[in-house]
Formats: sequence, structure tokens, C-alpha cells
Amino acid sequence: MSGEPITSVVDRSFWVNTLAVVGVGLIGGSFARALKQAGCVGRVLGVGRKRETLEQALELGIIDEIASLEQAAREADLILLAAPVGTFGPVFQGLANALSDKALITDGGSTKGNVVAAARAALGDRIDQFVPAHPIAVRMNPVLKPHLQSSIVTATWWCAHCQKTQRVPSSSSLMLGLPVVHGS
Repeated sequence: MSGEPITSVVDRSFWVNTLAVVGVGLIGGSFARALKQAGCVGRVLGVGRKRETLEQALELGIIDEIASLEQAAREADLILLAAPVGTFGPVFQGLANALSDKALITDGGSTKGNVVAAARAALGDRIDQFVPAHPIAVRMNPVLKPHLQSSIVTATWWCAHCQKTQRVPSSSSLMLGLPVVHGS
């Protein structure tokens, strides 16, 4: 699959009006670029701690706009958390107060117990808007380079189930029509 063009790998019925990426590094930047290259996203908001990284992602066309957590929570249909896992607690808190009913949150973090606990604490009854996930076997390409290859598209996505998550069966399969492995 890694040699296939993105458009042949991605489910063409998949569409995201507004994607917000919290952390535009390897996973977040690759995810955003892959959706853009596949023509599956209308607009990409970039959220992060380092203005310089966000501006570089904007210049490279990885994101369309630099945004705050609150703006991402209000405007995005899909929010990918791709920042360091240790920052997820405050990130969930920042999203929770403004989170749109239409928004679905997922993550690319390498751990799940602490991430689900942080999501549950911040989102409360809205935990069904969170689908924990992680790409498996992503090649380590430098993300903010003009020659970036979107290997994120050819990765298998592992999606966990949260108790009380009602959206998981339909939303976890939204992972671009890519191979998805469900776990708990």
C-alpha cells in the first residue's frame, strides 16, 4: 500500500468540511497533508504552542489558518490531537467549553489509558465525541518539509472503544476508509 497514490487509498466518499489539527508535527502534519492531497477536506485549522511551527505549516500549505483551541472546538467537524500526550489534559479542557455538537475528536497519541481518563474528566457526558486512535507503522519522515510524503494515509489506524461511546462504530470507520483495527 505504501507505493499507492493517496487518491487510490482513501475512501472518496469521506469528506471533512473543517479539520482542526492540534500539533502539526509528524502525525498531525502528515494527516492534514494527506487529506488535502486526497481532496477530502475543505479547510484545515492548525493549533499549537509554537507560532513558528504553525507559520511554517501555513507557508507549506499543510494548514489553511492558525487557530485557537476555542476556535477549533467551535468550527471543526474533526479534531485530531497530535501534540505530546502529556498536554492532552489541558487541550481537552480547552476544547470542552466551546465544543460543537457536530465535532468529533480523535488522537494520534501513543498511550490510551491516560488519554481516555483526561478526555473523560474534561468532556464528561460528551465523551461520545472522542474516539481514541493511533496510526501504526508510520514512516518517520520530516513533516515540515516541502518533499513530505503522506505515509499517514498508508498506516493502519488502531481505534479504541470508550465506555459510553455511541459514535465509535460509525466514526472510527471514518478514518479515511483506511485499515482500522478496533481494540479496547
